[in-house]
Amino acid sequence: MQLSLRFPNDNNTLGIDQQFLIGSAILVSPNLVSVNRQRQTTTVHAYIPQDVWYQFPSGVKVQVAGIFTDLDAPLEKINVHVRGGFIIPMQIPGANLVMGRQNPFILLVAQSAAGNASGNLFWDDGDSIDSIETKTYNYFEFSLVSNALTIHAIVTNYKDSPMRLEIVRILGISKLVTSVTVNEKDYKNFSYNIADQILVVDGLDMNMLAQSSQTIAWTTTIN
Repeated sequence: MQLSLRFPNDNNTLGIDQQFLIGSAILVSPNLVSVNRQRQTTTVHAYIPQDVWYQFPSGVKVQVAGIFTDLDAPLEKINVHVRGGFIIPMQIPGANLVMGRQNPFILLVAQSAAGNASGNLFWDDGDSIDSIETKTYNYFEFSLVSNALTIHAIVTNYKDSPMRLEIVRILGISKLVTSVTVNEKDYKNFSYNIADQILVVDGLDMNMLAQSSQTIAWTTTIN
């Protein structure tokens, strides 16, 4: 998607044709010049629209937005940024697509300036053309409000994939995380990086099909 379609009131996005959005949440800024040997460069002059953005995969928050900036972009690197306010489901990769579909999921939670985020996941067998009509699919909605991530299982009719959540990464937590609960029970397997402001909750092995609603919550210091 062109940036100007998602940010129609931002005149800086007009005419940008070497960056693009995947949906509303993922900004891709490839180095298209580096493939030309006569003009080879290791940086890309990219525009970061006015909003909260995080570097991917590091999760570090971008400090300035609404400006053009030079990004480090050697040939082997593609600059990707995740927009605040969105939750992106990912899956631990496998040796091939069939094997990978059996692997656990990861939720990447990119907080907005207000500390909220949302996302969803549709999952079927990947082949059928009538899964919606036959209702043989799973559909989840994710929401982050007030330091609580809720997983809503809306439709749970496809049982051939283990819909297990292993890792949750929450970006943009500025205060020290002191405790985590999973479905209102204390959970100790978490880490918080105060410099990067990232909370990682690991080893969950949560069956997302087991309940209609499940919650991962955390508390932080007051100051």
